[in-house]
Amino acid sequence: MMIRAARTLAFALVTGLSLSACGLPQESAPTYYYVLDPIDPAAERQAGGAVRLALDTVEIPSYLDRQSLVTRGPNNRLEVSSFHQWGEPLNANVTRVLGENLRLLLDQTDVVRLPNRNGGFNAELQVDIVRFEREADGPVTLAARWMILDGQRHKTLASQRAVVMEPVESSRPAATVAAMDRALATLSRRIAEHLREAGVAT
Repeated sequence: MMIRAARTLAFALVTGLSLSACGLPQESAPTYYYVLDPIDPAAERQAGGAVRLALDTVEIPSYLDRQSLVTRGPNNRLEVSSFHQWGEPLNANVTRVLGENLRLLLDQTDVVRLPNRNGGFNAELQVDIVRFEREADGPVTLAARWMILDGQRHKTLASQRAVVMEPVESSRPAATVAAMDRALATLSRRIAEHLREAGVAT
């Protein structure tokens, strides 16, 4: 009887300890947040340019319209990271950075985000990003098309598209974001040059 009672007590103690361990809070991996940055965040330029350019909110694919960082795996599989996320909505981040890049690249142009009640724009820029992610074990691909519209009549003045491929230094998410920064900077320079060619910016 004493042996049976001891075994019963030992089983109860082991079971109780196991249940207690299950109830303990589990430590999860830390979550990292990223944002894209302008070409030169510290640069300052006085407003008051001769040309006012209205920038619409940049459109991005719906599969990128999420907080998590998305990369492309083998066989067109999308890989969504739970612990590496954007610090703000990606389309808002891209629009903000593109606007700041154009403001720095075009000396005599004021870039104004839409909607804006003041109006009086010389031209309007619409940008549609078709692809913006790291390929499987490859570069970041940024594919975009844009239209330049007359600021008064909304008539299309010019349109263009571009594909930018930027190497990624390592598989780390931070390296992916850095490559996305560089790709967006390259796209900004191409759009700025096209705006000059169209005669709507200087």
